[in-house]
Amino acid sequence: MASSSLGRWQLKASNDRYWVKLSGKTDKKGSLVHTPTAQGLQLNCRDTTRGYLYLQLGSVGHGLIVQGETDTAGLEVGGDWGLTEENLSKKTVPSWGTTLLGFNSLGFQSSNS
Repeated sequence: MASSSLGRWQLKASNDRYWVKLSGKTDKKGSLVHTPTAQGLQLNCRDTTRGYLYLQLGSVGHGLIVQGETDTAGLEVGGDWGLTEENLSKKTVPSWGTTLLGFNSLGFQSSNS
């Protein structure tokens, strides 16, 4: 699989009671970090702690509950995510995308809009 380098992320998720929107971006190259693999820890990922992250959490039917932003967000900016040209063109995310953030355990469904 080819490595990817992306500079902007957007995630929307909702259930019958709440919705959440996350937007992250960075122009930072990041640093190489070790990640666990079947062959042990490998230097195969780039992270930055200087990313910009914007969060909105709302209640369905009642609107925005809280919003926040930071310019010191930890963002993954490169690595082998299993992304292909096909799912990039369809704007889909591998199944770990929402699970990684814990949304599936709360009953959220991912949205690609």
